[in-house]
Amino acid sequence: MKVHRGKREEMEKAAANTVARLIKYVHAEKGVVVCGLVGGSSVEGLYAQLIPYDLPWKDIHFFWADERLVPIESEESNYQVAYNAFVRKLIEEGKIPEHNIHPFNYEITRPIADQIATYTEKFKHVAHSIDIAILSGGEDGHVASLFPNHPSIHSTEPYFIQVENAPKPPADRISASPHLLASTNYTITVIFGDDKRTALDNVLNPYMSVEKCPVRLVSQSDEAYIYTNITH
Repeated sequence: MKVHRGKREEMEKAAANTVARLIKYVHAEKGVVVCGLVGGSSVEGLYAQLIPYDLPWKDIHFFWADERLVPIESEESNYQVAYNAFVRKLIEEGKIPEHNIHPFNYEITRPIADQIATYTEKFKHVAHSIDIAILSGGEDGHVASLFPNHPSIHSTEPYFIQVENAPKPPADRISASPHLLASTNYTITVIFGDDKRTALDNVLNPYMSVEKCPVRLVSQSDEAYIYTNITH
C-alpha cells in the first residue's frame, strides 16, 4: 500500500489525480473502465475534484460498491452523494452518457435477493471485476458495507451481497462482496479525521486480520493507495 499524508484538500486533489491517471491507463489497456463508488462525506471532495479532468468519460462505467436500502431519491442514498458531487455535472456537460451510470435502485416491494441478482447481471454484462474502486475507511475499519466481525466479511459470494443488521445505521444494505473488493485492480481509499486514527493504524498493520479490519481487503489489490490527513 502506498500511503500519502497531508492536508485534506491536498489529499483530495492528489487522490483525484491518481484516479485520473489510472483511468487513462486502464482505458489504454482495455478500452473500457469500471469504477466502484461509495457514499459518505469523506469522498465528496475527491469526486468534485474529478470534474475538470479530460478523461474518456464515455467509456467509463460507474457501479456502487455499496448502497443503503433506501429509495434512490433519499438523501441517505450513496448514489445521491456521488450524483450531487460530480455525476450530475458530468451528465449536464454531456461528458458521460446516463446509461454508463449504474445505481442500485432499491424497490421496496421486490425481494432483495432478486434485486441483487439483477444488479449482478448488469455488472457482469459490463465486466467481471472492478478496475478502480474509490473507497473510504470507517472509524471501525469497515469498508463499503463490510463490517468488522460481522457475517458480511465472511461471505464467499463473488459479486454483491445483502447486508443485514449492520452496526452502523441504516441496518439494511447491499455491498460488494469481500471477493469483489479483494479482486479490484486498483483501490484509492481516503481516511480522514482523527477519529479514524486507530482504524488507519489497523489498516497499515500487516498482522491485522481482514475480519477485524475489513479495509485491509484493499491490500490484496494490484495497487492500493491510501490518502489521509492523519499525521504521525
